[in-house]
Amino acid sequence: MIKYKYIAFITLTFAILGGALSADEPVVKDREARFRKLFETPINFWGKVVDHENNPVANIEVSCLVLDNPVWSNGGDNASKYIAVTDKDGNFEILNKKGASLSVIARAKGYAPAYDETGLNISRAGLDYSNPAGINYSRIPTKDKPYVLILRKKGEFANLKEIKPHRVDIPKDGRMKEVLLSGTPITLNVKCWSSAPEPFTYDFYDWRAEVSVVGGKLRPIVDEHSVMAPKDGYLDMIKIDMPANIEEHWRRASSPRQTNVWVRMDNGIYAKLDMDVITGRQHLVRAEGLLNLDGDNSFEEKSNK
Repeated sequence: MIKYKYIAFITLTFAILGGALSADEPVVKDREARFRKLFETPINFWGKVVDHENNPVANIEVSCLVLDNPVWSNGGDNASKYIAVTDKDGNFEILNKKGASLSVIARAKGYAPAYDETGLNISRAGLDYSNPAGINYSRIPTKDKPYVLILRKKGEFANLKEIKPHRVDIPKDGRMKEVLLSGTPITLNVKCWSSAPEPFTYDFYDWRAEVSVVGGKLRPIVDEHSVMAPKDGYLDMIKIDMPANIEEHWRRASSPRQTNVWVRMDNGIYAKLDMDVITGRQHLVRAEGLLNLDGDNSFEEKSNK
């Protein structure tokens, strides 16, 4: 929630001070008065909380912060806190407040935050009421069109085993390295071709790698918050290609979008791996994650309760 407060405060400050550069801008005291007036903007918020199947989530508390004090306290807290409770239809409201912005977040036992396809947390919202020209102003709700917050209803907890972190050196000349993830049926086959200079320098260099699973397949994790492994769309091999001439996006290690993967074994066992292929001074593969012991594709963790 604090980040919404900081963003709103910084945005408002620059909006006022930026305008002060023009020749006809009022004196400093007038600018300060205008800035303070932003924190007196009327705020009325109508919201609705639903689950990921669009069912209303009733009788839960929604935490609200109204950025209503332009003067920072010693603790840096310049927002008033309120609690709203959803009705049987999941609706709630925050009315007759004054401030520059409002942030809300829904939480409930048995539910987890939901995320959209971009990774944005859609169980929370932050809106700037003081700037009608701002990009968020069009999202300000009405009673007839409440702002919808979405929670994900948790399923049964899966029987999961932690895959302890492994760090294994790999050759840089393309020879295959078998990486057994101890205590699991998973063995990774990793190949790496790297022209990293010796002795090491910080110059760019060409490198590429291939990762496969003995007796299984992999699929890059698109949604890091997902708790259900996909049942199809798996690949025989993950390839990373990092030529030196892509300077803007070049890196010495694989990105999470490349090598954080779901694993589906031929015997129906699923795993979720956080993995890196690292080059440079050392060449190694790092892997850790979770293994489902029930033979299904759920990764609902008890620790998320």
